[in-house]
Amino acid sequence: MAKSKKTVKNDKKQTDEIKPDLSLALTVADFDVTLLDKIDVYALFYAVRKNHYHFVLNISESSESDNPGNSVIRQYHIPRYRAASVAQAIDGASFPAGSLYQPLELTNSLNCVNLGLAITREKKLALVAYSESFAIEPDSGTTPMGQAFPLDGKNGKKLLENLKADVLLLKKVNKSMHKVKSQFSLDGVETPHGNAVSSKNKKIVEAILFEQMLLKKLNAEKFGIYSLFSSFTDFPNDAVLESVVGEIWAHYDLFEINFQSTWYIDLVARVFKCLGVPMSGQNDLSLIGDKQMKDLGSAIKKLDSEKIIMLAMMLGMHNAQTFVALGLACGLIDANIYANALSRYQPDSEEEQILRIEASYIALFRGLTQN
Repeated sequence: MAKSKKTVKNDKKQTDEIKPDLSLALTVADFDVTLLDKIDVYALFYAVRKNHYHFVLNISESSESDNPGNSVIRQYHIPRYRAASVAQAIDGASFPAGSLYQPLELTNSLNCVNLGLAITREKKLALVAYSESFAIEPDSGTTPMGQAFPLDGKNGKKLLENLKADVLLLKKVNKSMHKVKSQFSLDGVETPHGNAVSSKNKKIVEAILFEQMLLKKLNAEKFGIYSLFSSFTDFPNDAVLESVVGEIWAHYDLFEINFQSTWYIDLVARVFKCLGVPMSGQNDLSLIGDKQMKDLGSAIKKLDSEKIIMLAMMLGMHNAQTFVALGLACGLIDANIYANALSRYQPDSEEEQILRIEASYIALFRGLTQN
């Protein structure tokens, strides 16, 4: 028997009501995450991994939109050292509750949903999902508009406990740091080539010690700050630089075919400006000629060794397009934008997760070595 129009309408209403719940269940199953909370159209999930936190934000379209029940997924892979540093900074700050905000990602993206930690006006630690159309300085004391997810509910207990434990671990790391003259070093810790883990940069050594205490053992084959530092220390800069410049040219040939969006054209212009190279044709990439690319190559040769090793990693491991890799190395885009530009995989696939985790550590390495 055919259904009446009234029955069909009621079925549609029921479908609209079920879809969001189904979407949440699928997110949990696909990404192996736990629902922290659902507030309005935002559902935030999390998982505590060995060396990072994995957050998944599911933004569902309301029943009044053109595509009711559809969802947009955004992922964040935050190294636990970075999360602990942000949580410690908030915990020890003198800002009034509700006014302090710290981004978890090192580079905030315009017109995207970013993620941060904040103390709410109720003096609760919360994750904040927000979209910003203007830049916010991390230490400005400005609270961006966004959706707060307090961590004191039953679903956030594991996350809150791990964050607190990571803060305590970071404090232990700080007490264990050794400085001889102007160098910070780790006793008995070497790179695979036998070089000491030592640097004038306290933060980079601190991050490696945190990684060692968290994982119990350092392994350069497991991608993280220690492996990046080892590559930076163990391989001659001249050899890496020669390889990078060659890769820059190889990956340049791809861009006209695969990248034509407005954001990409803007990124190319910002990379040229960042490296101090005049660019022909601000809105037409086809006008970029061999001379501009030669000048770009010369500018790349003047980059510091840390950026060179980052470029080598991105070009070698991810087959990253020239300007996307330069964008992340120069801090013009965040790890998520980088991964979105390169991804060829299903969002929940192992390959996608590896790409995003590695990108998050490259971004962290940049933040630790450039500040």
